[in-house]
Amino acid sequence: MSNAIATAIKAQFEFAKRNGSSSLTIQGATVDALIVEPIENLGDQRRGRQRGTRKAIVGVLKNDLPTVPVAGTRASLDNWVCVVADEGVEEEAFAYRIHLVSP
Repeated sequence: MSNAIATAIKAQFEFAKRNGSSSLTIQGATVDALIVEPIENLGDQRRGRQRGTRKAIVGVLKNDLPTVPVAGTRASLDNWVCVVADEGVEEEAFAYRIHLVSP
């Protein structure tokens, strides 16, 4: 990828982060993440017991992460401790869409 394209993508990502971003700590790295789908609380009823889970989807530039996270990788999104969901990571041209859920 040329430097001009990389610079243009980084500039667009910086602009988009103004409308909804968070700090994502994953694999020992803290990066800025674009909130694709905000944190959502889900309820689950099993055998008369209520269990609450949370989920979110974030976008991260490929250059910001050293390796692709796999399902079960521990992460932290603005002090919410979470893991990469079984849906895992969707790889796009210049970014990753990371599905996060409560552990």
